Amino acid sequence: MTTNRTITTPFPELADFDGGDYEFCVDISVDRQDIRRGPDGDLLADRQEPFFGTYEMAAGRLGGRWSLMVSPTTTDEFGDIQNAGPPLVDLRDQTAGPDPLALLRALLTGGGA
Repeated sequence: MTTNRTITTPFPELADFDGGDYEFCVDISVDRQDIRRGPDGDLLADRQEPFFGTYEMAAGRLGGRWSLMVSPTTTDEFGDIQNAGPPLVDLRDQTAGPDPLALLRALLTGGGA
């Protein structure tokens, strides 16, 4: 069965809260595989090594200032996600430019921030 549906407000759970305060946290897995092939169909000799990594993105806004941190993570023996090093991105008390929630929403919807 095919269903046609028009979405007028994609990702409503990422609404801007009318400029109010919020906290947002998401875990991201990156699995990059270089499967480029030459004209003969063989994998290219200079391809990049496979990469797999997990990260936590934590963003928020408090009193008109926003923050964004992206940190590497690992999973412990109990299956809990733990930080695995210093943040790769560490922006705090930002007041200029669009905040991370607006940028994420633009990315997911194909729109502009």
